Amino acid sequence: MSPATGPDLQVVQDVLTETLREFPYNSAVQFHQFIGLTEQGPEWGGACPWQAAHAGDRIAELTGHEARYVVDGRHVAALFVSDEDVTVVDPYLMHRTAFRLDRRDPSRARQSVDAFPLRRRADGTPAPGRTRAEWDEQTQTLHIEYTRFSPTRGHNVMSRAFALRLDSQLPGFPPERELILPLLTHPEQNNLSIRAVLADSDEMGEVALPLADRRLIARDNQGAVHHEGSTEFDRIVERVAAAVDHKPTEVVEHLLEAAELYDSVAPPGQELPAYHAGDE
Repeated sequence: MSPATGPDLQVVQDVLTETLREFPYNSAVQFHQFIGLTEQGPEWGGACPWQAAHAGDRIAELTGHEARYVVDGRHVAALFVSDEDVTVVDPYLMHRTAFRLDRRDPSRARQSVDAFPLRRRADGTPAPGRTRAEWDEQTQTLHIEYTRFSPTRGHNVMSRAFALRLDSQLPGFPPERELILPLLTHPEQNNLSIRAVLADSDEMGEVALPLADRRLIARDNQGAVHHEGSTEFDRIVERVAAAVDHKPTEVVEHLLEAAELYDSVAPPGQELPAYHAGDE
């Protein structure tokens, strides 16, 4: 039976903010954990299911409300369902404000909020990402989509969109290793990356290793790509390393070692979709 009302929204918001800043997206860390069988500290963050669970478990601990981990393909979000509303936490989609969607009034069942990265247009005006969520009570489905500003195009572009049904839930968390292993080598996994909100700022940085050519790149807050060996690459790696409380060399080693672990279990000859290594 669902509770009458959702968890304290300020608690939800505080946990979401902490997760975005202190538990970054990291698609490499699960290779270390599930293939290399070496535990990694929480400062390394995790892929989207672990981000959702980091926030959802903490909210459940603080409020007593049950987190439901709903699934669409390889994506997971945390929902808190009450008789009145659905509270949504999906750190992978970078929304800066938690969603509370009304189950009884369709006009209040959709919201759109700012999301990282917080970019700027050519004229200097703010151009944040946006995350939009809508609850469909009839189908018991959360529709959620994420756009971010593209400086090269001059407008927001669609990045991700999911339909998360309430009847499609993880039976428990963390999932069994046998469930995780096939997902780690899914063809969609065409790169390994760490994407973090940088310490003492609202800027983002990303260090990525495309699995096809294995040439490290870094992206700055505006989505511009910088290649290994450049001064800007080194600067971004240093700031991402500070965000995860490790040395720059450890960040690079973390990604390279995860790629070796990927090679040890990936199907021979697997073709990967092209990775966009250009400016956004």
